[in-house]
Amino acid sequence: WVNPGGGSHSGNLFGQQAEIRFWPRSVAWQFSDGQGASGEAITKSFSNPQQIRAIATVTFRIDYRYPGQSWVIGAAESKLSSNQLTLSVIDPPRRTLLRD
Repeated sequence: WVNPGGGSHSGNLFGQQAEIRFWPRSVAWQFSDGQGASGEAITKSFSNPQQIRAIATVTFRIDYRYPGQSWVIGAAESKLSSNQLTLSVIDPPRRTLLRD
């Protein structure tokens, strides 16, 4: 699960004071087994105990505006990847027996 928050920041853009917004557009996951997935919260099944690595990449839409002007929507996109995460998949119990 990843929670890519958006935000608005003030700064210099092309030498002028501007407000810049970052909006998360998508999240892509890549796993060391070659599989991928999309979305902030995903599920993945494994058939054997193993260690697997995962990287989440968030694509942000970037908007900006200069003081007193309208927003320029979708001026750019930027991708930001997580650190590599190592997941340990353990062997689940084969059967569960419940008795009264």
